[in-house]
Amino acid sequence: MAASRSSVHASFSPATGTFTKLKLHHSKKGLTAMKVVHLLHRTGILVAAIVYFVFCVKATKLTIEILRGKDNPVMSPPPSDVSLLRTALGTSATTVRDTPLHRTVVHDDGTPAGGTLYLEKSGASFKACARMSPLATEIVADGFQRSIYDAIVLGAGYNLTFLAPDSIELIVPIVDCSSIAVVEEYVSSTRMTYLVRDRRTSADVSILTVDLYNQEYFIKAQKEHGPAGVAIVSLVKDLQPTTAVDYHFLVALEYPYEEPEFDVYTFLQVDDEGMWSLQHIPKDPKKELPFVLTTAFRTGFFLKSETRQSTVSNEVPILAQTPLDAITRADSASKTVQYDSWAWVHLVQLLFGLNLLLNLLILLTVVFHNLRAGKFWIGDAFVPISSTTTIRGAIVLVTWGVSGFWSFYELAYHDTYEILGISTTHAYDDIVRADLMCLYLMICGLMGTVFRERVDPLLTMICFEIGFESRRRISQWFP
Repeated sequence: MAASRSSVHASFSPATGTFTKLKLHHSKKGLTAMKVVHLLHRTGILVAAIVYFVFCVKATKLTIEILRGKDNPVMSPPPSDVSLLRTALGTSATTVRDTPLHRTVVHDDGTPAGGTLYLEKSGASFKACARMSPLATEIVADGFQRSIYDAIVLGAGYNLTFLAPDSIELIVPIVDCSSIAVVEEYVSSTRMTYLVRDRRTSADVSILTVDLYNQEYFIKAQKEHGPAGVAIVSLVKDLQPTTAVDYHFLVALEYPYEEPEFDVYTFLQVDDEGMWSLQHIPKDPKKELPFVLTTAFRTGFFLKSETRQSTVSNEVPILAQTPLDAITRADSASKTVQYDSWAWVHLVQLLFGLNLLLNLLILLTVVFHNLRAGKFWIGDAFVPISSTTTIRGAIVLVTWGVSGFWSFYELAYHDTYEILGISTTHAYDDIVRADLMCLYLMICGLMGTVFRERVDPLLTMICFEIGFESRRRISQWFP
């Protein structure tokens, strides 16, 4: 829109002492390229200020949710699959006895064999997997495989009669050399596969699968907790997809620091924190009372106390629904439980947001009135922010000190876990983003004061967003 400009020219008469109007000029000048660039830049700054306000709102909303006890979503890591064992079982067999594993690898012989059968791409043999770490070598060794089998049979026989020593006989342990325990040296859990037969009917061949997990247990009624070995046992004879799989649960308290003594448990539910609730079945009901324990594979960190400031991921297995998946596939789900008793300090972002909202409303009101008057003008939306960056940054540092720098530690640990790929946790990025943005703007403001040149706020916000979103990739640039 063109702006009108008027000018008056006059001459002064010494004789009369008056001014005489000579001519009235009207000139019109349109928008220049520089003015367009200036208006676009001011519009970009306005958008950046609105983005700043949105970050403050998100941080405030998340803080309130944390104080009210936010329920995090369940996350599922990628499943692991023992592909060589799946190949050995085939796709067309309806029973374990009809599989290539039994007919070709074991040569249709149900006679118990000495040693452990190892499956590799080159074939099956009783020679251990190649290129294993010392710890993985111990886990897949014949002695360890058989010791777990003996512990399961001896511990579960009092309730699970099909596992009693006089009901089942071990033919041979089977180790898939493509399993996660061998390839990735993941030893927090391991799958053990046993080819077994019925002692009364030797032709009745099945696969006994034992998923052994190192977990942490809690018995709330007795205020007791510690490590535990949790075994999920399934016995599969019929491989048809429509066949239901029965799972049984055994727990050895204090394992692996003590020899495993398994007891049978009944699955109750998955509680609100993503942990399994299991009820104990006593071996002698006259001498033992049943109790309920909760258990999960727990990873995470805390500051001072787990109930004050903590981020803990509770991971439990997902039970497969088909016989073939029950033998060859392992899935899990994890839920992150977070506590932060000092989360209220982040409500300072609410004050920052309200202050910015007030200034934005004033600016937009002025812009609106100018538009009605026929003038397109946008003020610098970052002026109220730039004038208080030092104060805002100092307040954020104080809140971090009061909370023990917890939110910063939480994001740092989460990013480290993500980069290393060792676990799946949930982090509240929005709170740390708003805090770091205040500190970043404070640093830019101090730099502008030192060099006596204002750092462009639009460029500042763009650089911050790029840096924050790319922080994991940037961190990998450095050794």
